[in-house]
Amino acid sequence: MKNIISIDGERYEENDFPSILQIKTFELNKLKQFKKEMDRSLIEAVMPDDPAKIVFTSGTTGKPKGACLSHFTLANNVSIVMKQFDVIGEANCCLPLPFFHSFAGVLGNLMPLAFPESQIVIPFLKYNLREFVESIQKHNVSFLFATPTLAIDLFNYVARKNYQLPTLKAVLAGGAAVPEETVYQFKATIPSCTDFRIGYGATETGPGLTGNRVDTSDADKAQTVGQPLDFIEVKIVDQTTNKLVKIGETGEIHTRGHNVMIGYWKEPEKTAKVLQNGWYNTE
Repeated sequence: MKNIISIDGERYEENDFPSILQIKTFELNKLKQFKKEMDRSLIEAVMPDDPAKIVFTSGTTGKPKGACLSHFTLANNVSIVMKQFDVIGEANCCLPLPFFHSFAGVLGNLMPLAFPESQIVIPFLKYNLREFVESIQKHNVSFLFATPTLAIDLFNYVARKNYQLPTLKAVLAGGAAVPEETVYQFKATIPSCTDFRIGYGATETGPGLTGNRVDTSDADKAQTVGQPLDFIEVKIVDQTTNKLVKIGETGEIHTRGHNVMIGYWKEPEKTAKVLQNGWYNTE
């Protein structure tokens, strides 16, 4: 029996993907049956602080490192983000990002388990704005998780082609700075989208760290990363003295909480450099 993966209603066989992907799938509606068949000792042996996933950094400052995230970190991040958007019950979310991305890899993988009525829509295999928009329409998407570049492309395309996206009500953009004009653009182009959030974090923070809700009445806030998310501590310290800086002074961001990784996979020296007394140094 061949493994099949379905993306936006289209069915793909294993032969459609490179062999290195080793795609394994199962139907979500059989998950309960699968859980019953599992050995309870395996489930009970897993503790919240045990490693659950290794997500690799982008490599912008050197060789990519594998950040080990615990079960609690993953669950905590999903819970915090969904709470920010007041998600209860059904929530169709569009995720136009690769699952090896820390943002998509955590929220995309776990949100359907946290909210069984929800759906994750993967709009395309190759970047295609028409398929992107049509997937949002077809699946009545209400939440979009994207980078600022993707969000800007979407808004420009919708405006140019005069598309209507009446079900889209919230956007969470992260991974880069959000231009001020984007805040004005999304409201003018998609009036139903009343909730625009900017997220900041890192692979090592699972990935959420801070969040900021902006609107057209205060577009200056688009230039900030907002406040720490629930149960997360953040401090700004002097790079040399490691002491708190005064308001308005430049420093390094340090964070502590259930969002922080366990450490780098098989790299204890690099782990010790960025993790001290529970605080993660974003460098």
